[in-house]
Amino acid sequence: MNRQEFEHIIKACANATNGHEFLIIGSQAILGSVPDAPRELRVSMELDVCPLPFTESAAATIDGNIGELTRFHETFRIYAHAVGPETATLPVDFNDRLVELQVGAVSVRCLAPVDLAYSKLAAGRQKDLEYIVGLLHHKIVRRSELQRLVHATPDREIAMEDRLKIVLTRLGERREVTRQQSREGGRGMSL
Repeated sequence: MNRQEFEHIIKACANATNGHEFLIIGSQAILGSVPDAPRELRVSMELDVCPLPFTESAAATIDGNIGELTRFHETFRIYAHAVGPETATLPVDFNDRLVELQVGAVSVRCLAPVDLAYSKLAAGRQKDLEYIVGLLHHKIVRRSELQRLVHATPDREIAMEDRLKIVLTRLGERREVTRQQSREGGRGMSL
């Protein structure tokens, strides 16, 4: 998904629900703060959208008109997934860091990259951990920021700390591969 497709989904959700405010929760929330995010962070064709204020009716309208397997999805190969505000596990102060933007007449709030990383760490799925590695590798999120949020959440700290160690190990491995490729690429140039 790219920023143009992101905005297309937002406008379609607004038209379908007569809504004027949405919270973007999932991986594509990155497009709110980094419109030209690296491709590996934009692979999802799904935009997790929470209508504000949240109602089951608005969520059903989004899923029924712009959701997976709808004509919208078949036509544009992207879709919205309506979610509630409790869908993602987030730091207590995430509202202070929301990235706000206007898409036409629609107010959109997206998770800040560090809060997106936190929510992915809390979910703990393989794909979520790889996503965090990408955020860290591309320096969109700083390791110290994410560690601060994890340490500020004592009831989740052990599981999340273990997952963070896995992420940091994978990040180190990825950076080593990148360094090796740079060195190998440089050798051929010295002839």
